[in-house]
Amino acid sequence: MKILQPPNWPRPKGYSNGVSASGRTIFTAGVVGWDENESFPSYRLHEQFAQALMNTLEILAQDGAGPQHIVRMTCYVIDRGEYWQCAFLIPKGAAEAYQARGIDAIRDEVRKAAPAELDLAELDDISDLHLLTVKLDRLTCWWRPGLLAIGDAAHAMSPIGGIGINLAVQDAVAAANILAGPLAKGEDVDGLLNKVQDRRAFPTRAIQRAQKIAQDNVIGRLLRPGAPITGAPLLVRLLDRYPLLRRIPGRFIGLGVRRERVRSPAAPRP
Repeated sequence: MKILQPPNWPRPKGYSNGVSASGRTIFTAGVVGWDENESFPSYRLHEQFAQALMNTLEILAQDGAGPQHIVRMTCYVIDRGEYWQCAFLIPKGAAEAYQARGIDAIRDEVRKAAPAELDLAELDDISDLHLLTVKLDRLTCWWRPGLLAIGDAAHAMSPIGGIGINLAVQDAVAAANILAGPLAKGEDVDGLLNKVQDRRAFPTRAIQRAQKIAQDNVIGRLLRPGAPITGAPLLVRLLDRYPLLRRIPGRFIGLGVRRERVRSPAAPRP
């Protein structure tokens, strides 16, 4: 690793103006301040930050790296006592009607579900609200010569289950398994692009179908006007009564359909 420092510039403290490196690159996931049991030993900022740094070093050590090899680290901190994010679900197509009612009516509805100590005085303008439209959609063709769409570029997913990222990662693994070898040899892979869609189309359809069932039978029922719901849907009652059944949606969300495993050849190290 080489530090890039123009000779007439003052030497920065705590960072580098530029770095060049060769060899392996390690990327970490979002590292948080919990311990090896995924439990937060402290809710103090400085202690969580120290734990997050130790976790980062533990990850780097698995490939023989240390703090001296860290090139970039970005930290995100939110004061949960001061900053709240709230999702306010409304029926599809009802945004204009809610906006016409004004911010006071919306704030009153939010207040019914919000913690009593939460001050909603700053929610005072309709522009404070941002509409997120949820869609379930997918391309009929994921590829063109020289182009392959995967993940969100190929299929729009609902936030239900947080499964969209799993699907996108497995798309990427499937694409690597099919294309990495030929690409490493300098071959034209346009004739292979359709194989990625053939491999991943069924999992996409299956997961989107499951999301639609959950939307129509659980979330959709909560958004319908009229009499309040007095009984939970059958699926929810079954999951509540038989704990073993909860493993099924957990496995479906966590592992997806048609699990992908890396089979692409390892790239030669420089």
